Amino acid sequence: MRWGRIMSKIKTILESGRRTDALIQSDLEELSRLRAMLTAIPSPTLGDKVQSSRTGDGFTALLDRIMETEARINEEIDMFLARKEQIRGLIASLSVPEEQLCLKLRYIDGDSWAVIAEKMAYSERQIYRLHDKALRRLDQQDAVASSEFLRSPAQDRRQPSHYSYFHK
Repeated sequence: MRWGRIMSKIKTILESGRRTDALIQSDLEELSRLRAMLTAIPSPTLGDKVQSSRTGDGFTALLDRIMETEARINEEIDMFLARKEQIRGLIASLSVPEEQLCLKLRYIDGDSWAVIAEKMAYSERQIYRLHDKALRRLDQQDAVASSEFLRSPAQDRRQPSHYSYFHK
C-alpha cells in the first residue's frame, strides 16, 4: 500500500509542471481571443456625438480583462518556473544518468513515451521499466519526503522571479 501512495505522490509532483504548462497555454489562447475582440471594437468617428458611449465602456472593460489575464498568466509562469526547478532538483537527486534522462524527457521536456524510447534508443517497454526504476529509486532515497519537494511553489519563501511574459 505504501508504494502506491509514494508512486502517486512522485507522479503528482512530476506531472504538476505539465498541468501548469497546459493551464498557461489555455490562458494565452484566451488572451489572444480577448485581444482579437479588442481590435474588433469600432472606434468613434470625429463626426459622432460624444456622450457616455457604450463602445468606450466595452473597450475599457475589455482592456481590464486583458490586464487581469496577463497578471494571472505572469503568476502562473512564476509558479511554473518554481515547480520546474523543484522537479529538476528531484530528478538531479538520481545517481543513474539514464533514469535522469528518462524523467527529464518525460517531465521537463514533455515528450511522449514513444519519443523518449526513440531518443534513448530503447523499446517503449524498456522505457516504462526504466521510469518505474527511477520512481522506486526516488522512493528509496526518500527524496519526495523532503520538504523541499512537498512545498507548493506558492509556499516558496523566495522572492518571485517577476518574470513577465508580456513586458520584457
